[in-house]
Amino acid sequence: MTGTSCDGGSLSKSLWPGLRVGWIRTHPDTVRRLAEHPLAGTLAPSPFDRLVATRMLERRQAVVDRRRAQLRKKRDHLAARLSALPWCRFRVPQGGPSLWLELLDTDSRRLAGLAATRGLALTPGFHFSPDGALDRHLRLSFTLPPEAIDIAVDRLTEAHAALKGTH
Repeated sequence: MTGTSCDGGSLSKSLWPGLRVGWIRTHPDTVRRLAEHPLAGTLAPSPFDRLVATRMLERRQAVVDRRRAQLRKKRDHLAARLSALPWCRFRVPQGGPSLWLELLDTDSRRLAGLAATRGLALTPGFHFSPDGALDRHLRLSFTLPPEAIDIAVDRLTEAHAALKGTH
């Protein structure tokens, strides 16, 4: 059906990252066609997940407010740790679960490789760019507890210090 409006949403980002429940609002004919698709059954969430989603939607604003407060505290913790590092810069994000760290003296591929040898998995920034830009950037999540953030920043700092020995 061309011209049919359709929109949808998900609970995974705003309410609970592990809860894979989403929805589509569209014309009933489109819903029927989608439901008849052979993969539709395998993509449907379990009844338990749907029940959890229903309960969370009933308390949506309280859950979102709590999640935002938790993320803000973790974001501020990560920002405080990173602000002491002279070899990078960043802007404190106003939303979302991650920040972009700009590397001032190396590319993200080299630093991510050295971080991996220290047990820290990072994805170089160019993977997030359609044209391969952001090669001096790392996207750092701040969803972990502050103790884990500290370990990650320590390992990142160790990896950066090791750059001097790899030239």
